[in-house]
Amino acid sequence: LHTLEGQVRRGTVKDLDLLDAVIRLAQPGRPPEAIAADRVKAIFFMQEPGAPPLPSQGRRIRVGFADGRQIVGFSDDVDTGEQGFFLVPADTRTHTARIYVFRAGIQSISAA
Repeated sequence: LHTLEGQVRRGTVKDLDLLDAVIRLAQPGRPPEAIAADRVKAIFFMQEPGAPPLPSQGRRIRVGFADGRQIVGFSDDVDTGEQGFFLVPADTRTHTARIYVFRAGIQSISAA
């Protein structure tokens, strides 16, 4: 989980409601950490080692974040108007299966 302030939090989420005001991130041996959803830039969902990458569906887009970082991927729900959307990274060398991008941290979205 990446925050708007540039922090990275590692852990797991269970029964995640992306429309909830709070994201609860569990870490081994610690109580779940409550993170305000309006402070979250993106949640990276990792794939199991050796698992094949998800298929590339939807439009190929470039997301520019307010902090200057960019990511290219495929999304079929970027135009829904929700508080965020899913993105499957174009770079298949990572172990990221997909990313939920919160619109609060976005500066631009363009074709890639």
